Amino acid sequence: MQCYSELIPPSGVTHALSLPFTSPNADNLIIARTSLLQVFQCEPVNAGQETRLVLIAEYNLAGTVTSLGKVQIADSKSGGDVVLIALRDAKLSLVEWDPELHSISTLSIHFYEHHDLQSAPWQPDLAECVSHLTIDPSSRCAAFNFGVSNLAIIPFHQAGDDLAMDDLDDLDGEDREKSVQTEQADGHVHGPTAPYSPSFVLPMTVLDPGLLHPVDIAFLHEYRDPTIGILYSTAARSSNMSPERRDVTIYAVYALDLDQKASTTLQSVQKLPNDLYRIIALPLPVSGALLVGGNELIHIDQGGKSSAMAVNELAREASAFPMADHSEARLKLEGCQVEHLGNANGDMLIILRSGELALLTFRMDGRSVSGMTLRRLGDAQMQSLFMGAASCTTNLGMNRLFIGSEEADSVLLATEKKVPQLKRIRSRAQIQANEVEPQDDDDEEDGYDDDDDLYAEIIDGHNGHSSSELSGQSFRAVDRLACLAPINDIALGNLGKRKRDDADEPDRPDSAERELVCAYGRGNAGGIAFIRRQLEPKVTQRIKYDDAIGLWCFNSGRKNQNETDKHVDSGFDNLILVSQVTLDGAGKSSLFSLADENLVPIADTDFDESAGSTISVFKLEMTNHTIQVLPTEVRVYDANFGLSQIFPVVDEEEGQTARAVKATFAEPYLILVRDDGNMTLLKADRAGELDEVELSTTLKNNSVLSASLYHDTSDFFQTSRFYESAGASRGPVLALLTSEGHFCLLSLPNTALEVFQCDSLPFLPTYLMQGLQLPKHWRNKDDLAETLLVDLGDATESRPYLIARNTTGDVILYEPFADPTVVGSFKFKKVSTKPAEAPEDQIEEEGEETSLRPMQVIKNLAGHASVFIPGLRPMLILRNASTMPHIYELGLQNIRSMSAIHVESCRNGFVFIDESDHLCFSQLPSSLMLGQSDWIIKRIPLGQDVASLTYFGPTDSYVLATNHTVDFQLPQDDEWHPEWQNEATTFFPTTLQSTLKLLSSKTHRIISQYHFDHSERILAVKTLNLEVSEETHERKDLIVVGTALVKGENVTTRGNLYIFDVVDVVPEPDVPETDLKLKLITREDVRGAVSAISGVGSQGFLLAAQGQKCMVRGLKEDMSILPVAFLDMRYYVHVAKELPGTGLCILGDGFSGLWLVGYSEEPYKLQILGRDFENPAVLAAEFLPDGKQLYIVSSDEDGTLRVLQYDPENPKTERGTKLLLRSTFHSGAVPTTMTLIASSAPNNSRGSNDEMDLEDSNNDSNNNSNQPQPAQILITTQSGSIALLTPLRESTYRRLSTLQNTLVATLDHQPASLNPRAYRQVETDGIGGRGVIDGDLARRWWETSTQQRVNSADKAGGSIWELRADLAMLTGANLGL
Repeated sequence: MQCYSELIPPSGVTHALSLPFTSPNADNLIIARTSLLQVFQCEPVNAGQETRLVLIAEYNLAGTVTSLGKVQIADSKSGGDVVLIALRDAKLSLVEWDPELHSISTLSIHFYEHHDLQSAPWQPDLAECVSHLTIDPSSRCAAFNFGVSNLAIIPFHQAGDDLAMDDLDDLDGEDREKSVQTEQADGHVHGPTAPYSPSFVLPMTVLDPGLLHPVDIAFLHEYRDPTIGILYSTAARSSNMSPERRDVTIYAVYALDLDQKASTTLQSVQKLPNDLYRIIALPLPVSGALLVGGNELIHIDQGGKSSAMAVNELAREASAFPMADHSEARLKLEGCQVEHLGNANGDMLIILRSGELALLTFRMDGRSVSGMTLRRLGDAQMQSLFMGAASCTTNLGMNRLFIGSEEADSVLLATEKKVPQLKRIRSRAQIQANEVEPQDDDDEEDGYDDDDDLYAEIIDGHNGHSSSELSGQSFRAVDRLACLAPINDIALGNLGKRKRDDADEPDRPDSAERELVCAYGRGNAGGIAFIRRQLEPKVTQRIKYDDAIGLWCFNSGRKNQNETDKHVDSGFDNLILVSQVTLDGAGKSSLFSLADENLVPIADTDFDESAGSTISVFKLEMTNHTIQVLPTEVRVYDANFGLSQIFPVVDEEEGQTARAVKATFAEPYLILVRDDGNMTLLKADRAGELDEVELSTTLKNNSVLSASLYHDTSDFFQTSRFYESAGASRGPVLALLTSEGHFCLLSLPNTALEVFQCDSLPFLPTYLMQGLQLPKHWRNKDDLAETLLVDLGDATESRPYLIARNTTGDVILYEPFADPTVVGSFKFKKVSTKPAEAPEDQIEEEGEETSLRPMQVIKNLAGHASVFIPGLRPMLILRNASTMPHIYELGLQNIRSMSAIHVESCRNGFVFIDESDHLCFSQLPSSLMLGQSDWIIKRIPLGQDVASLTYFGPTDSYVLATNHTVDFQLPQDDEWHPEWQNEATTFFPTTLQSTLKLLSSKTHRIISQYHFDHSERILAVKTLNLEVSEETHERKDLIVVGTALVKGENVTTRGNLYIFDVVDVVPEPDVPETDLKLKLITREDVRGAVSAISGVGSQGFLLAAQGQKCMVRGLKEDMSILPVAFLDMRYYVHVAKELPGTGLCILGDGFSGLWLVGYSEEPYKLQILGRDFENPAVLAAEFLPDGKQLYIVSSDEDGTLRVLQYDPENPKTERGTKLLLRSTFHSGAVPTTMTLIASSAPNNSRGSNDEMDLEDSNNDSNNNSNQPQPAQILITTQSGSIALLTPLRESTYRRLSTLQNTLVATLDHQPASLNPRAYRQVETDGIGGRGVIDGDLARRWWETSTQQRVNSADKAGGSIWELRADLAMLTGANLGL
């Protein structure tokens, strides 16, 4: 009984598509990150000179995206194009943008996985086949190649099709019936207004009997009928049968007749090279198709004429196809991406797997291609552009190109022309001929990036004049999407030793926490990332200040005097106002000057400290006045802090005693909310004097719970239409929540103008709509404490969000959007919910909400418009333009107040009051990857491929295994193969060579390294506690490294076992962290690669998988490594793990099989206890103990988790030799590691009941509040996601299982109409089996309204608080990170 939940979503970009999606003229980019679909808007900045990506919406799909395509239809809801999404297991979903719901909407879904096609018994399953989706450039149809040779065709209606519909009236009844039957077999139902006709499926052999092994398909441009190009072979292409099957690839073009379901062969090109793998359809002016192979590029025009280019010397050896020799290019095109540059010449950009760029130009002779030119981009510009292999590309138009990657940051490139090239080349030629000041000419061109260094030598030597177009092309990165994929390895580091600052120690009772460190990326994009649950500000200065409860920093802005003051002149903040409590309860406020980073009291002003504690401080920019809001009065000071006005909150002469509790300001308006529920609206005049504005009768009669002013600079709420005719200027928008739950937006200065109003906000529905009639049975509502309408974003883009907080402490974010069908109509969509942690003792008292301090708007926090939520568990709401807003927990408890500050020593920082009465001047840590999830990710790019890492506790440092590529040459000294010495090629393949590096945890710098031999690669690195003496039995932490020495297929693979220690040395001058060094203790040469390492037993021995054996080894006195026990294995042991302290080990084979092994020490012996009889491939595995029951979780290359149980008392296990398969679960991503994390944090909903009996305790939260939380498994994947597998007790499992089933049936929106159950493929071991619960689906409970949550909790058989505690277990809060 386990639950799978995702902590960090995938970040590697797999597919990208450019189209107008949200409106007819929109500039949208849609990307897929495995199963995460994101819709971006390309936003021009800097007066249109640059482009930034702004995220509009994102959706977790219940499926793995395999392709994206755009379709133009006549009448989409948004007026833009629609998107066809292809998913694994032969599914297609056609989605459009629905402006009325500000979300995607499904037009149709086509599924072919259960199609009644008679496939041959030897053909692979659909899941094992690569599918191809291609769409006709004119959007007449789409072709989907699934299985091996099945082709589904989906015809689309176009705008002109209505004229031809009359011809269909002559259909007889039989044909109509056939049409309906085809439509039902397709698996979807469509009405007469559907944008498509019924799809049909054909075997590819209908097009051509020899079309047995399709490689790629693509629709071609410039044909009257839909025309498809297919790359295929009649016999399977095979490298080991290359002499017999040389050049068996064929490229054929077929014109499709959609009405008759027939095709016509237009052309066929035979005997093409076998390494061709992709077709790229080319538009005008080039047209035709470009075929991409590993060693060559071939262009085939519409007449069947071919023009080929060999890009390395292997092309001639591998194929007899005639090609122009450009082997000096020395390119490897495997895995490359090719994209149109969109210029008039049809140039193409090639992104190689190494991340290098090359430009392909076509030489045109009339309308035919006479040749091709290829040139690489210069190294000088490469370093700033792109670092990893591309997975997808798309042209965004306007000289912009998006390059997505699964192993590096994705980049948005701007392509630029320099100057008219013919003129420039002519001037160069004249200058060179006349030899007149060539240096001056270069200086004139400095603004154009000096393209002499930009490109390497021209590859095509006999094309003297065609290079002019290319030499004027330059690229620069204008935006990036951060990536954490793939996660190669993780380690748990200890945070306790890093806290060297004595001042921090008393404030950090949890300083022994761990942090998660992962190695991410490949090649030059590699690095390590530190992942934590909470945001730790970087404190630059601390000042003790007793009893402070609030602070505000601002610039005095005095321009009439002291003009040379550097603080005023540079925009630095130079004043700070601190509010504090006093013993008599009245409070006091103090004004200080920030001089040389110290607080200096200001004298000779009218500022009155004894006036009381301050509620808020605001700056009136137009008159440079400062407004101080006190509970009983409002004070206005001029630039020199001379008192200019005192405005009383209430008229005390009439006996009123109400006090101000909240204040909100948007120039020139100030709103005060009093504790009796009344509101006062003040407006500042041109002289800075505050005058009260008369409120409407409706506002006077309502008790106001919360009010906020929003400065609508972009006229988002379209209030200017109210004042244009009157000639008045519009003011801010007032967001008002009454104590009855009525929420409205009013336009100032005319408070009678209502922009939006609804009564449903206390129910927290998915959408807030104007005038929506609430269901009569809705009774359960939240007690709201505060609402805030505020901008969230960064310097690129910020937009309004409505933040609601209830008395429990939950924070809910709503995003407003305009309804395009009605002018001035708006809706709010719930985008995020951050539930508060369950209070330890739930005491509901009157007025409990007053303990919630008001949320604070921070307009510039390190460049972000953000919101701070004070309290015992303070939080910060941040948003980047390219991400959704996220609510981050702060690592410090009970922060009372926060303010942005900008001073010399803390630029764009913030200052807050912590619980130890210190004013802490802080900054956000650098290199933060904000917006990826609610977890804090700090990336440290190393520019190296980090394959493995481990934490070395004694020195608090990290040991990394890095790889770099080197040329591979067959051994020249092999006595059995003397012919290898005569190898003529100079274009060598590459192999990996490893280096072991020591990384300082303080400075994150490499301080020591050990280089391994040529072709020696590290496969495993572990820190183990080993016995170093047989006599004294002394134990010591040491670093164990397993390597493989690969010198070719014909040479036996060997390996080495190394043991390192980290020793103290004399540091380098001025580099104190270099006082550590790696020291090699011993090295053992073994047969076979050392592929996995683990500790074993209680005597300090190690278990090493070497070749086809697993051996237990121990260190002798002479530091040799002695084997004491062994076990024969199958092929390649990829996983070796021990359950600490038990002697139980799991051994997983990367190709076939998983074993549970027991190790005994007297005598030394390894014995198989049980195994998985289905022999799956094991890429990752881990133990999962749960009370007295032992589970083993493994995963294959498909991402399917298998939950196995070792239960020797069960008769089904055949005396324990068989591991029982309890459940399977499809995670959707390829796993890289599994790590068992034991947690001792108490949990409210789960006890450590030793036996998982069927008792259902209704008092979980009371009986088990002190029980330890069970161990959990942390799973990392190649897509960059991190997930958690949590064991559940019986009562929790029942509640979440029922909740999951309820949500599948009741959720209004399943993105792309996909089935979560079919995606997860949960299977159990029979009736009443316990399948793994989809935690991501269960957490969508927070998307529903309060009433729906109560209803689903009732159905699940628990209370709201029990379900909240159940879901809190899935967030990773108890991992101690």
